[in-house]
Amino acid sequence: KRTVRNVDENVISAADFTLWVSGVAKDVSEGEIKEYFGVHGKGYGSCDVVKVNFGYDIGEYVELIEWKQKLVTEKQKVEVYMRMNDGEYPPAKKTWCCRMEEK
Repeated sequence: KRTVRNVDENVISAADFTLWVSGVAKDVSEGEIKEYFGVHGKGYGSCDVVKVNFGYDIGEYVELIEWKQKLVTEKQKVEVYMRMNDGEYPPAKKTWCCRMEEK
């Protein structure tokens, strides 16, 4: 632990100068970010903002890519089945979209 602490105290890295901010409005420009943190960056004085990188929430995109891959895989399975069965479609899977109420 002492070695890690000594290295952290004696080595300058990007982490020593990096700020992570969340909840920034989507329409804020890089210039506005630089200006704001240039004035208020340290809380007690100004600082130089060299670079601003915007991160993006790609969760929905990743879900869509995974769904697409699942569909491609299912299509490939159907194509293999059809090749092996003289062009016949595989039997339909029984799926239910809702519960039927018993009378």
